[in-house]
Amino acid sequence: MSDDEKKQAVVRRFFQAAGSGDFATAMGLIAPGCLWTYHAPVDLIPFGGRHEGPAGVARFFEITAGLLSIDAMEIDRMAAFDDHVIVAGRERCTVHRTGASYEAEWLHLVRTDGETILAYDEYVDGATIARAIGAL
Repeated sequence: MSDDEKKQAVVRRFFQAAGSGDFATAMGLIAPGCLWTYHAPVDLIPFGGRHEGPAGVARFFEITAGLLSIDAMEIDRMAAFDDHVIVAGRERCTVHRTGASYEAEWLHLVRTDGETILAYDEYVDGATIARAIGAL
């Protein structure tokens, strides 16, 4: 397996574990110094902003799960370069409080050493999500 394939495999394992509810495995792939950034304003999207280390990433998922359920998350394409994996995909979610659902495309930029996730940047249509949760 090439280095790029190893890096993509780490990201796929993370998606598979998180998507199946196996958060112990998913969190085991998060490096101690991981910086997870959801690029959206925290005043509009409560899980937005920066989350540091496994505890911060776990809190990110806790806040997210408290607000919405992920009905579908699909990877459309993935590519590795240097120490990064770029993942393009889409999600469909339902907001618990309002029952509103939304669909959004996203781009994730993941930095990995081929064994763990060192940094994770999520870029998504924040306005669509903010409208669905009633923040706009």
